[in-house]
Amino acid sequence: VMEFYVSGDKPECVQMLPGYTHSIVNLSDTQPLVTLMWANEMFDAEHPDTFGEKV
Repeated sequence: VMEFYVSGDKPECVQMLPGYTHSIVNLSDTQPLVTLMWANEMFDAEHPDTFGEKV
């Protein structure tokens, strides 16, 4: 298990490797969570390669 704690005061890039299950949780009670995601290809809803798994 790898954990990364980040803050809006010091934005960071966290790379999620292909094939790894991951979860993103906002630990703040007062600030919204803002994320930016990118991928090497557009998501194809007809042929999804993303599967939900309980973390």
